Formats: sequence, structure tokens, C-alpha cells
Amino acid sequence: MVKHHAHRRETRNKGGPPPPSIYPQWLVELRQATYWILEEPDASSDVPKIITKGVACANVFMILVSLVSLIMETMPMFKETTPEVVWKVLEVVSTGVFTIEYVLRFWVCDVYGASAVDWACRTMNICDLLAILPVYIEAFASAETDIKFLRVLRVIRLFKIGRYSQGVRVMNAALANSFSALYILNFLFFICSVCFASMIYFTEKLSCPDFTELSLQQFLEYNQECGESSIASLGTCCAYMCQNVPNVSGD
Repeated sequence: MVKHHAHRRETRNKGGPPPPSIYPQWLVELRQATYWILEEPDASSDVPKIITKGVACANVFMILVSLVSLIMETMPMFKETTPEVVWKVLEVVSTGVFTIEYVLRFWVCDVYGASAVDWACRTMNICDLLAILPVYIEAFASAETDIKFLRVLRVIRLFKIGRYSQGVRVMNAALANSFSALYILNFLFFICSVCFASMIYFTEKLSCPDFTELSLQQFLEYNQECGESSIASLGTCCAYMCQNVPNVSGD
């Protein structure tokens, strides 16, 4: 992604003309300015820095307001004292702002020859779309349908901050380039977790004592202890391994 952005900036700086457009010249210039403001606020362009930085700061502020309201809405001390309409207004306003931003970015995505389909299929843009969908789905869904669980998608807005941080973009590029190595690491971790979880499960569950040497009371105590064991299934053992292996490695 960083290389892609650098290539576009290089093309812009070399004065490469944008592809032919059906729009009038003044609208073409407006689309170009909108592109630099919303897509690459840190890049050098003809748009004054105060405008690009101001719009970026406003977007980050709206993201933070949305996330903070999502957290406060679930806290009893605010949930009981704050009317429901306040949270609803905050959500509608923030979703409206993000919707306008998404539509404008989609409108100008092909200014310098990029494909609108490729733009819409990018991971970050899919996240942006998923972040604004819950409000519209709730608005058009029937009253009998309980879809409040979709509100969890609002957390995806946290990833929008990465668009305005060079460090986050570099980290994303590094993770993308290291995907093969991370895939192998996760695969080996999965194999080790299943193997050791199987050993724990079968050692605990299938290692039975000689019941002929136990009294009835001892048998009942043993049966109760097995019933109260937290190792109920192989899945539980896998979860136990996933929780403890990173801790042991860290220590």
C-alpha cells in the first residue's frame, strides 16, 4: 500500500495528466482536490495543508466521538442517566458524516485512473462500508427483527484512524509483506495446540484407576471429581493451550 501511494504521488509530481473525464474542468479540479483531501492528506499537493489537516483532524474527532459514545452507552452509570435519544443522535450524526466521506471518496477514486471496483474491494474500504451499514440496516429492518448485535461493527471505525497515521500504514504494509511467515507461524501454533491439548485431555479423562480396589465412597468421590473437572472436551483443552502457551513463551 505504501508503494502504491508512493507511485501515485510520483506520477502526480511528474505532472502526469489525469485520464480524460466527462466532467467540466472546474469539476475535475474539484474532484482532484477532494481526492487529495480525503485519500492522501499527508501527500504534497496543490491543496493547502490547513484544509487537508483540518479535514483529517475532524474525521479523527468524529471517529473518537463514535467510539467513546459506544463505550459509554454500555456503562450503567451513563446508560441510566442519559436518554436513549442522545446516543441515537450521536450515532446518526457520526454515521452521516462517515457516509458522506465514503460516498465522496468513491466519487473521486478514479480521478487518476484507478478502478472503482478495485477501490471498493480494498480491505480498509470494506471496513468503512461495514462500519456504516448497521444504522441503515436497523432503519429498514422490521421492528420484530432484533439486529442490535450488528452494532459491534461500529468498532471497525477504529481502523479508520490508520488512514491518517503514517506509522499505522507502514505497519500494515509490513504485516502484508510478512503474511507468508505469519501464516506458517500460526499453522505451527495450531498443530502444537492440538497435539498438547489432546495429550492433556486423554491423560485426564482416560487414565482411569482400578475400580476393583476402590470402595463405594472412593468411587463416588472420584466420579464427582471427574464431573467437576474443567476439562470437559478437547475444545476446552485447545482453548487452555491457546491462553497459556503465549504466557509461558513471554515468561
